[in-house]
Amino acid sequence: MHPKKVQKLIYFVFCCLFTLPVLAQNRVVTGRVTDAKDNSPLIGVSVVAAGSATGTATDVSGNYRITVPASATSVVFTYIGYTRKQVTITGTTLNVTMDAAGTALNEVLVVGYGTVRKKDATGAVQKVNAADFVQGVTTNPLQQLQGKASGVTIATTSGDPNSSPTVRIRGTVSLSGNSDPLYVIDGVVGADIRSVSPNDIASFDVLKDASASAIYGSRAAGGVILVTTKTGKAGTPQITFDAYTAAESPLHLLDFADRTQYLQAYQQFYGKPMPAGTSTTSDQGANTNWFKLITHTGISHNESMGISGGNEKGHYRGSATITISKEMCAHLS
Repeated sequence: MHPKKVQKLIYFVFCCLFTLPVLAQNRVVTGRVTDAKDNSPLIGVSVVAAGSATGTATDVSGNYRITVPASATSVVFTYIGYTRKQVTITGTTLNVTMDAAGTALNEVLVVGYGTVRKKDATGAVQKVNAADFVQGVTTNPLQQLQGKASGVTIATTSGDPNSSPTVRIRGTVSLSGNSDPLYVIDGVVGADIRSVSPNDIASFDVLKDASASAIYGSRAAGGVILVTTKTGKAGTPQITFDAYTAAESPLHLLDFADRTQYLQAYQQFYGKPMPAGTSTTSDQGANTNWFKLITHTGISHNESMGISGGNEKGHYRGSATITISKEMCAHLS
């Protein structure tokens, strides 16, 4: 054989010997990543060879292709909202299903246009859940919120069970206009808060400043109160019943002077034996305690019944409430 050909052959053999180990160091792994629940493709899943910086991401179809070093024995899959998964390399194709994480990523707050993470919320928003509601006799849903939200003043100015308390969020915002907050019940803007039974409310979200309630415009000048009602759950229909009877009476009645006390006070003040035109005849009703006469113990009775349930197609809930109230003050005609 010609010396030059022998030399070329030797060079070729040496090149092959050095190239084979290099080729053996890397291998290509392909596959598809899907959701374990509905088998839908997951887009943008991080795919990294364990113990290395080599990585890629899945495409719109959930497919990926990664070149892993020979030292890597597994591939790590991570995706926001899903449980991290590490799969041993058993071949050139790895199809992976990922399970949704069972824990909440971040606490969220409801604002006028949806939900945001609590740490990202820039407006003044406060949430009050059913577990924090005022317990006891409540004839209006807003009474459950009384004293539970900072900057919110709720005052009951009438004994009528059908009346609504006066609500002010961070004080009076207008001298001549309406300072009442805007109520949004399950997405219905401007709904009447009196149309909802206190037993049907799951939570209140109070939007206190302009940035939180901007989506509602000038109607939200007095703030916004978002009301979320209870919903049914899948399974056997549930029937709930709640009833109470309450008694109310004046905390303190004014102590007025009777006839004799009045005359004594008159004599002490004016230095006269008795007022002009009076005599020592019968009192003719002068000792009547009119406040005690027109007040009595008020009795309130409330009954509420609800039914809820649902299935995979939808949920439902309905309720009925009846309130009978006897006022403390008698009507005089």
